[in-house]
Amino acid sequence: MVETLRLSAPEKDYLPVKGLPALREAVAHYHRSKDEIDARPDGVLVGPGSKELMFILQLVYYGEILLSPPCWVTYWPQARILGRRFSLIHANYESHWKMSAEQFDRALDMVDDDHRPRCWC
Repeated sequence: MVETLRLSAPEKDYLPVKGLPALREAVAHYHRSKDEIDARPDGVLVGPGSKELMFILQLVYYGEILLSPPCWVTYWPQARILGRRFSLIHANYESHWKMSAEQFDRALDMVDDDHRPRCWC
């Protein structure tokens, strides 16, 4: 990685908006092999960091945001700053910090018009 950065340092052109094609292919390949999902490079977006990408996503998405703690500490405040509604779906060590399909279904089925954050454990 250091060598690649060194070789690329003289380049002055902007990179592709979605990210370098080789990197997007590597990310897709990783998720195909590790997570056994049909990930393709055209469905991969590479950005400068997850905090910025999450903020941009919350900025352009007008639906309810589902967060699964533990997550980065700025995601909740970002949603509040933007006036977005969010719900918390708690995961645990036993589930490898992943929400279950049942928790996700329950979150999608619940309708609440008071615009307060909600929590499912």
